[in-house]
Amino acid sequence: MTGVPDDQTERAAGDLAAEDSGEPRITLEGARSMVTEFRRVRDRFRGQLAAPESELVDPPELIGKAIGVWGESLGPMARGSPDQGIRAELQRLVEDSVDLQSFRPDDEAELLRTYKPGSGPRPAGAAETDADRAWERLNMARATQIHRIRGDFGAPAGAAIAMRQLARPVVIGDAQVGMNAASSYRAGQAGAYIGCLAWAPMGAFIVVFLHPPALVIAALVVGWFLVGPLVCIGAFRIAGTLESRWPTMPGWLGLPIVAATFLSPAIAALAVAAGAWWIDGVLFH
Repeated sequence: MTGVPDDQTERAAGDLAAEDSGEPRITLEGARSMVTEFRRVRDRFRGQLAAPESELVDPPELIGKAIGVWGESLGPMARGSPDQGIRAELQRLVEDSVDLQSFRPDDEAELLRTYKPGSGPRPAGAAETDADRAWERLNMARATQIHRIRGDFGAPAGAAIAMRQLARPVVIGDAQVGMNAASSYRAGQAGAYIGCLAWAPMGAFIVVFLHPPALVIAALVVGWFLVGPLVCIGAFRIAGTLESRWPTMPGWLGLPIVAATFLSPAIAALAVAAGAWWIDGVLFH
């Protein structure tokens, strides 16, 4: 399992033993116990923005390591296994690692107890409060963990922006919402690039082989910068929504979904060219 803090944690045969470095080495049984206890505490705060770290039985860093140990023990069993229970538990551990970021220092948790974050950027001229700063730190902590889980390139700022733009904030127990937001944001970015790339060969084919009038060429140029990326972003988001709302979607459906996503800008190029050609015929012939 990727993205869980300290991927060098090892399992030992005893309960909690000390490594040569002096840091605790977590056994499988100890990891399961800590994760179970964390979930018990986490469930008490479901629906809240944040919870105080002091409510946790174990330090957050140790819980993060325990999540990693437990996940690593399940990873080999999940590969090629038809047991959906193992895969579901791995998904729960991923969500646990994101929810863990919601346990903040007690003073910050108190500031966030009644805080109402708005979606989007702060209005111009509005003063930043301590609660605003605490919220930004929480949002970035979640974004950093989601970024690590997904193995994305670059900085985690994209995930933070995606969660900040949600109509309602991510709360404890809502980790999947944050991960879906980050996924859609990244897909949208990728879609913009793919839209431009997929539009180009179709536009070139139309210009070189069909010798369209100037209006059609102008429409294709505008489409290169605007229509193609927007169509591909929309196709990515539709595909992402379908996959997230239909978790048992048959694997064979993945290929036509990917094909439709990649072909959509080219199909849009044909539609734009046809429309421009028709307008040219009506207006100038």
